[in-house]
Amino acid sequence: MASDGFVVQNSYKGTHVVKLHSKEVNEILTVRIALEAEAVRLAKPNITDEIKTELRGMIEKLEATNDPHAHVEQDFMFHQRLWELSGNETLKRTLIHVTAPLFAMSTIIRDSKRFNKESSEAQFGEHEKLLEAILEGETEEAVEAMRTHIERNRKVVGENFDKFLEAISNS
Repeated sequence: MASDGFVVQNSYKGTHVVKLHSKEVNEILTVRIALEAEAVRLAKPNITDEIKTELRGMIEKLEATNDPHAHVEQDFMFHQRLWELSGNETLKRTLIHVTAPLFAMSTIIRDSKRFNKESSEAQFGEHEKLLEAILEGETEEAVEAMRTHIERNRKVVGENFDKFLEAISNS
């Protein structure tokens, strides 16, 4: 789990669940935009009709769930599949390493009763638009769709992340 970014190990303090701060989240999202845009650019020529069917199935499953944990898990699996399709193992490993803590915190936030459910619900449905741009659009359109997708996440995180951390620190 530590290698996946979900927990932090410290030989002096033990192991604990990852806890990011808004500055770290912003930094991760900045790096993610650059790397994931490149992953989409590299993946685009590798997408066959069979892979289109696979990716559409992943998004259907993602959009069908109301369970916050399952939603984040499916979201991570979808993005990870795109990284695999890039054919660049270093890029894939780097994206997993960089984004795993963010996806872990997203699971915790979505699972929290204190989290603003309206903001969470607003993200449902946007993956279909992203997928169609990747599957049917030109390469630059697909890359821009990914950038927009991550920027929307940055906005949602920016609106809710500090409130969430404040709420859990006050409990």
